[in-house]
Amino acid sequence: MAVAVHTFPAIYVMKWPQMSPQEAEQDLRQRAVTTFGAQTPAIQALAPLLAPDVPDAFETIPLSTVSIEYVLDSSTSVDSYGLPGGLQGIWFAPDHPTFGPSMWRFGFSKSFHGYVINIHGEQHFKFNNIVTANYSHPGAVIVADTPRSRRWLQFFHKYGLEYGFPLFTHDKVGAIESGRKVHTDTWVLNSMKKPFSQFLLPSAYLEGFSVDDFMHAGYNGTIWDPLLSDDVVMCSCSLHMFPDRIERRQFGRFAYNLVRIKDDKETTSWFRRYRETLSNTAFVHIQA
Repeated sequence: MAVAVHTFPAIYVMKWPQMSPQEAEQDLRQRAVTTFGAQTPAIQALAPLLAPDVPDAFETIPLSTVSIEYVLDSSTSVDSYGLPGGLQGIWFAPDHPTFGPSMWRFGFSKSFHGYVINIHGEQHFKFNNIVTANYSHPGAVIVADTPRSRRWLQFFHKYGLEYGFPLFTHDKVGAIESGRKVHTDTWVLNSMKKPFSQFLLPSAYLEGFSVDDFMHAGYNGTIWDPLLSDDVVMCSCSLHMFPDRIERRQFGRFAYNLVRIKDDKETTSWFRRYRETLSNTAFVHIQA
């Protein structure tokens, strides 16, 4: 059962549409400093990530290059005990907004604290027994081997980014796994270590958000509240699950796909579809 603890003021004042990644990062840094002040802990922690003259700011966090063959054959430290069968295995995002071609393994947490982003602020929730995606676990997130992807992966590993998916339950996921023509939706919780525990700007940027999504979402300023509405399409970030495919949406608009390339036993038709991309991409993950 979810319990809302408290809310925080809105902090989203960025405007990124039509910007290159470099322009967006510079805009993010300038607006964050203007809003919060250059000496706040969150801005000080963001500075090395966004400053172009310190590309190796997180180089002390070791990374390993891996091939798709290694990923398919390897085990992981992700705690998947309790994870619904329909979410097990390896999931591939062909065009993630920050990482490009990248892979995820879902996990399962017995206790999770996180925030859901509203247009006017954030709400804090606690859940027991919840599906997660955790950047803290080596091998849980595998990204294209580019300087930008490396830096962002190391940053979110250092600050413990974890997403929680409250409505990906055994009953709903199991219905999809059994072949029933249904799909299940979930809103998304965000969790990070201090100084970002109440400052979700980095995780929002990671997923490609713009200020227009928050300020002009098309719902006449409606604040979606999971305690009052089951319509997760009103949430700023939601996942919509189909057999071996998950759509990530922002305020109901399609953002990108996650497809399952390997279940708990073997590769799927999605792996065959993306085999060439997977084979021709150099990947990297946090070294165990």
